[in-house]
Amino acid sequence: MGIEELSVNVRDLLAGADDARLPTLVERWAKTEEFSRFGSVDMEYLRSVAEDLVGLARRAKERDQLLYCWMCA
Repeated sequence: MGIEELSVNVRDLLAGADDARLPTLVERWAKTEEFSRFGSVDMEYLRSVAEDLVGLARRAKERDQLLYCWMCA
């Protein structure tokens, strides 16, 4: 368990996500190994998480702040 500081590059990449492409990116994300072990993925939920994450990154970039990720095993 721990907290990881995400790089400025990661923050800026998320902040610069194209809103029109987000649904396609989420579909690709859902097919990654991390999600494939869960079987079916709630795409609406995953889409809302992605939109929230992009919004958080945009606000952090505007305020010159960083993003952090809390991880647990």
